[in-house]
Amino acid sequence: MVQADYRGARGSNAGDDFHEFWALRQALALLAPDTGLTAVAVEGLTAEDESGTPQDTWDGVDCTLYYGSDHAASAERIVIDQLKYSAADPDKAWTVARLTHSSNKKKDNSVIGRLGKAFAGVKAKWPSLIESGKVVVRLISNQPVASTVINALSSHGTPSRSSHEWSKYQADRDALRTASGLQENNFEPFAGALDLSECGRRSRFALEESVHATISEWKEDDSRAAVNDLLRFVHRAMLPEGKREFITSQSILAWMGFSDPGALFPCPHTLKRVERLIPRGASRDLVERMLGGMQRICLHGEGGCGKTTALQEIEALLPSDSLVIIFDCFGNGRYLDADAYRHRSRDAFLQLSNDLANRLRIPLLVNRSADLDYPKVFKKRLEKAAEVVAARAGDALLVIVVDAADNSVTAASTRSPAEPSFVHDFMALGELPKNVRFIVTGRTGLLQKLHLPHSFTHLPITGFTYNETVAHVRGMWKDAPDSWIEDFHHLSHGNPRVQRYALDYAGAEPARALDYLRPQGKGLDQIFLEQLKHARLKAGHDQDISVFCAGLIALPRPVPIADLSAVTGLNEHHIRDLCSDLAPGVRVTNSSIGFADEDFEHFVRTEAEMQLGLMQTRIADHFVSRHRSDEYAAAHVAAALLVAGRGREIINLIHTEREPKAIGDPVLRREAQLQRLRIAMKVCRDAGDNVEAMLILLIGAEALKTDAAIRGMLVENPDLAAHFARDTSSRAILRDPDEIQNHGPLLFQLMSADARDKDGISVREGHRQIRAWLQRRDEHFTEQRKQHPHFQPDGWSIDARDIAAETEAVLRIVGPRPAVESVLRWSPRSIALRVASILSFKLITSGETDFVERCLTEAEIATPWNLFLLTPLALSGRDVDLPSLETSLASLLRRRLIRPEKLNDAFGNDNATAEYLDMILTACEAVIARGGDRPLSFQYSRDLRTRTCADTINSIPPRLRSSTMACVHTRF
Repeated sequence: MVQADYRGARGSNAGDDFHEFWALRQALALLAPDTGLTAVAVEGLTAEDESGTPQDTWDGVDCTLYYGSDHAASAERIVIDQLKYSAADPDKAWTVARLTHSSNKKKDNSVIGRLGKAFAGVKAKWPSLIESGKVVVRLISNQPVASTVINALSSHGTPSRSSHEWSKYQADRDALRTASGLQENNFEPFAGALDLSECGRRSRFALEESVHATISEWKEDDSRAAVNDLLRFVHRAMLPEGKREFITSQSILAWMGFSDPGALFPCPHTLKRVERLIPRGASRDLVERMLGGMQRICLHGEGGCGKTTALQEIEALLPSDSLVIIFDCFGNGRYLDADAYRHRSRDAFLQLSNDLANRLRIPLLVNRSADLDYPKVFKKRLEKAAEVVAARAGDALLVIVVDAADNSVTAASTRSPAEPSFVHDFMALGELPKNVRFIVTGRTGLLQKLHLPHSFTHLPITGFTYNETVAHVRGMWKDAPDSWIEDFHHLSHGNPRVQRYALDYAGAEPARALDYLRPQGKGLDQIFLEQLKHARLKAGHDQDISVFCAGLIALPRPVPIADLSAVTGLNEHHIRDLCSDLAPGVRVTNSSIGFADEDFEHFVRTEAEMQLGLMQTRIADHFVSRHRSDEYAAAHVAAALLVAGRGREIINLIHTEREPKAIGDPVLRREAQLQRLRIAMKVCRDAGDNVEAMLILLIGAEALKTDAAIRGMLVENPDLAAHFARDTSSRAILRDPDEIQNHGPLLFQLMSADARDKDGISVREGHRQIRAWLQRRDEHFTEQRKQHPHFQPDGWSIDARDIAAETEAVLRIVGPRPAVESVLRWSPRSIALRVASILSFKLITSGETDFVERCLTEAEIATPWNLFLLTPLALSGRDVDLPSLETSLASLLRRRLIRPEKLNDAFGNDNATAEYLDMILTACEAVIARGGDRPLSFQYSRDLRTRTCADTINSIPPRLRSSTMACVHTRF
């Protein structure tokens, strides 16, 4: 255990309120997916990184930011910060004298001295970090830095100075170098790594100060209370006893009661950033309108005209410190999947609220109650976010974009029964703060679906202008002739997506792009039509393509190839060929088909219209015939019957099959059952059958009673939940703060499942989440001990199965030696024996005996502990060294780790001695049986010489003696 360090800042209450707030704001950046920030250590580096260095090396480090890794040795970059905040005299400058002033006898505790000491510590331990320029040392203060300091830190290659200036420069530089404690050869790289840009009233520090003041004024519970909770979390990390910990995204989530990021970010965007943006006149027009005060705008255009790409450009055109938040309704084609809820208010507004919080590093929305008024909560948070943006800069704008809004309406309308889309709630939000702008985007032809309020201004976006086409082409072919570009612009109608398809077709010979567009030019639909014609030629029959399109649109997403084959009559190889011909608009993942391009999906939907009615009937028949044996059919049969107009069959289904037993995942089974009930209720209401509706309602009430039992089953069987119900158990358990004490066992088992899939990245992420949960568990136990000092903390249980799962993950991903080291970190040490027994038998029965053998050879497990691996190997029929078994058993007896005198207590509930000894002797007998009449003799130490091995065996109660004991007995 790491000793608490009460020196310096840790011994003086770990800094003031502003230091804690500043550290929290840095830590919240951990939740942003694109910062690269991996960990934040407060009051020094991580304990592991500080080990082996003098205690005072890191006294000047208030915060360390780790990028790419939570270990300095493997980090892409580390930033070391020292904070100096003055509320009383914010304008007082940092001069050479102030930076070099020391108050102790050693004259080594000056500001520059402590930074220099930290720099020297990094250089001594990780010289490659310094050599590669991966270390930044920052002084962060609301006080400015004097120009003489900047001058003195500049290199000798600065512009020529007069003799007086040179003398002053040298004196200041020598003073800084002396105070830093560094030699000249180390001071030069230190000066290069030292960053003073965050000092002064105009620095980012001043921005943090203004944001702090803004958030401190928040009064309502859901905002200020969240700030206080997280500040308490940071404060604990800054205390001496928190030295062994550092802050990760997982620990922030765990503190809030979650172990799955999806609890806070259920609908992350999947939009790909365009590296080379073409400046668009439409983007400039949009920004000008927003700057002019227009608050609600609908950006619309035909497919492929660049609506989504234009959104990436507008952020760069807005005033400094403006913020653009984009909600992605298409979700890379997953918006219609059965488990995608991008259209729901609960999920969409939660995502928007926490995207705002994440980008601005303000309190997150952690309330996941189904009864919460999410539009109202988002509106309140939007107002608070607008205050923070205004605090950053007076002219900054906060822009909220709902991209591809028509897809959200489509997703909601295709649910059975139909559901509302959040888009309508979003557009109906009342008066907006002055610096807030709303943008929705959609295809022009589908705007009627949105029912846009009059408050929205329509802003069409068309294809590229000629000059934009020039910029597009010259970015790929800088020597393109003007006449060629003119033809290219004309034949592509300026459509950016059409131009991209043509240039992709041309490949290394861009001149061929015109051939793709000739003779009359092409629009996006014509390109898709040609793809379809090409597919028809290969298929040999037009009907095949029409049926394929209808099946792809009508079947629930993602569409299994086998089911598409069944309802269309096309064989699976034929379907895969068609998908290949229609790529990239269609993609195949894990034997399921989805759309990757919303414009192509819209085109296919149009092509499918003629066959859609017939296909819906076929799908209903197919699902009815298979719903008792197939999960996909069981999940969607009721919706298919409703679409096919066969409502009476849904009522019959409810009465004949109370729950869809074909669905193995208990949570999905319950969701499917409730969907059937909702559809049945709709059918009854539409038919005016109140009696039947009441019966359905009673069945539904009975079904809801079992929800708690299902949740209990998942909690009690985390290994099965991880294997058979991964996604749903994560949603039901890991996203529920009320279940925080049960997160750990499921996390352990998920880590093991990832290791079996050879997913090392997920294993490492899982390990970080487990570590965060264990930290939260320790904090909970500490609080319990304070409140109830005479009682042992309860709950938050971990058993040998959980530790065995973690050990298995380490074994599979890293190897035997780290796996053994991992299990030995747990206490009591005897848990390792139980883990060895559980894991070895699990691996052997799954046919992976080589893992157990590698642990013996590569991890070099000493006697007698190797007995717990030798024994199951022997019982499984593997050849093991019999003398090793004898020696190890004798060592256990000699050390009195197995006590024969306790064997008479075998009828107790927890006599591991008898069970282990029975198992070991059985293994010995098995080896002897395979090896013939080899003698077996156990040697005992002097203190056990009065007890023979025969006595030991005879002391085993009859119920534990196997039929083979006699054989073993005769050989002693």
